Amino acid sequence: MHLHANIESLYNFYDEHLLYLFSSKLIKEKKYIRKLISISIDGYWDADASNLLQHKMRGLILCYPNLFISVLLEYSNDSIEKFWNYILYAPYPRKKSFESDKGYQNFISQIRSKICNKNIRIREIVDKSYNYILQTCEM
Repeated sequence: MHLHANIESLYNFYDEHLLYLFSSKLIKEKKYIRKLISISIDGYWDADASNLLQHKMRGLILCYPNLFISVLLEYSNDSIEKFWNYILYAPYPRKKSFESDKGYQNFISQIRSKICNKNIRIREIVDKSYNYILQTCEM
């Protein structure tokens, strides 16, 4: 019973824990980025914290694109694809929503200009992930 109460109290503060994670002064270090990428590989939407984690990761990727490129290139294509599948995905995806959501399309546009235009390997994987997500969306 005592353990269960602690788990519940941790869950109630997931947003504070994630915000703290992204406030670190180490955020510009490769070791830190590797940890964040590892969390995202095989990540999927299943809880409230996933939304916040994904949102913060998207912002970080756009702020430090060169750092993310250099760290991602240390991974296999399969792991990079899993990372992008998580970053580009959203809960209950609908193809029309992806295509009409200006915020999402702006994010994709920035990813293409800040990441994809700098590295062909990453570009091909991002395109593959984006197309996969669109194909698996409900209409």
